[in-house]
Amino acid sequence: MATHIFRVTVRGRFDGLTDEVRSQLSARADEHDGLTARFDATGTLVYDKAIDAAFGGARARAVALLDSLGAGYRDLKVDGTDMADVWR
Repeated sequence: MATHIFRVTVRGRFDGLTDEVRSQLSARADEHDGLTARFDATGTLVYDKAIDAAFGGARARAVALLDSLGAGYRDLKVDGTDMADVWR
C-alpha cells in the first residue's frame, strides 16, 4: 500500500473582525509569524499585522484621493505582493 504525505496550505483573509478580536490578534501577532510556521498534525496559523496595516493604509489613501476629486467609487479591493518574495 502506498504512503501519502501531503503538505497543505490554506490561505485567506480575516473578515468581520470586531475591534476586540482585531486587538487580540494584533497583540499575539509575534506568536504567529511566518518564520514559526510548521507542517504538523495540528497545523499553524500564520498572519502578519504589517500586511493589515499596509493594505488598510493603501485603501485609506485611495479613498481620500477619490473623495478629494469628487469621484464616485465602489467595490474597492486591496491586493498586494510582498516584493521581497519576487527577489528570493
